[in-house]
Order: sequence, then structure tokens, then C-alpha cells
Amino acid sequence: MNIMKLLEYLQEIVETGSKFPLSRKVSVNKKEMIDVITQIIDELPDEFRKAQRIISDKEKILNNAIKEADAIRERNLQNIREEVEKHDITKEAEEKAQCIIISAKKEAEEIKLASIEYAYNLLKKLDEQIEIRKNETGDRIKKDMEQFDMDIENDFKAISDVISENIDELKRSSNKH
Repeated sequence: MNIMKLLEYLQEIVETGSKFPLSRKVSVNKKEMIDVITQIIDELPDEFRKAQRIISDKEKILNNAIKEADAIRERNLQNIREEVEKHDITKEAEEKAQCIIISAKKEAEEIKLASIEYAYNLLKKLDEQIEIRKNETGDRIKKDMEQFDMDIENDFKAISDVISENIDELKRSSNKH
């Protein structure tokens, strides 16, 4: 079952649910709702899961970079304590630590921006596909309704023709007597 059918079914569940008097609330079958939602999740494209993994990886990389930066900073502090008289070495270590932190933050920001752009493009494509499906469904319903209208009109014409024939036959029959 595709996502649109599942969403339509979900809407139907809500619309046909038992209504609470004097409120807009509706009672629905929780298990049925959860089953439909689970099916929708299973139908979602792999790109959603990939986007989630990218975001998760970004957080891991950022956390690792922060941990690494903290570890470097701690090592540098230890070096400072041990080599206070070696001021130039301490300065260089701090500069390297700052460079690593800046680099890690920059890389994390780039990953974050790439993840956001990827998710944006993916959601934009999904929105376009939903719009196409909506239009196709609307066109299909319109065409079906036009055909249904023509069928009903033809049925009524056929019935009317039979009635007219019966009236004519009755007239002919009454004229003979």
C-alpha cells in the first residue's frame, strides 16, 4: 500500500471515529492507528533514514571533536604545568589546540549545513510528489464523476424511453377498445 492510500485510510479512521458530544474530539482505535502509522513509516523512502543517520553522525563527529578538543586542552594544561619555564612550547600547543577546535567546529558546521540541505531537498521532492499525486487523484475523481454522471443520465433516458413506449402502447390499446 502506498503512503497516500495509508494517509487517506488514516484520515478515514479519524473521520469515522466516534464523536464526543459537544466537542470536536473523536475516539479512534489506538491499535489500528498505530498499525497504519507503522505502515506509513515502513513506506517512507530510505532517504529519510539516511538523513537521520547523517544528522546522527554529525552529532557524533561534533561530540568526538569536542571530546578530542577537551582532551587536547587537558593535555596542554598538563604540559603547561610540567613545562612552565618552556613558554614557547606551551604557546604553540595552545595554538594547535585552538586550530583543532576551530577546525572541528568548522567541519561540524559544514556537516550540519550539508545535512540540512539534504533534508530540505528531500522534503521538497516529497512535497512535489505529494502535490503531483494530489492532482492526479483529483483528476481521476473528476473523470470518474463525469463518467458516473453520464451513466446516470443514460440510465434515466433509457427508463424514460421505456415509460414512453409503455404509455404509447397503453394509448394504442385503449383506442382499440
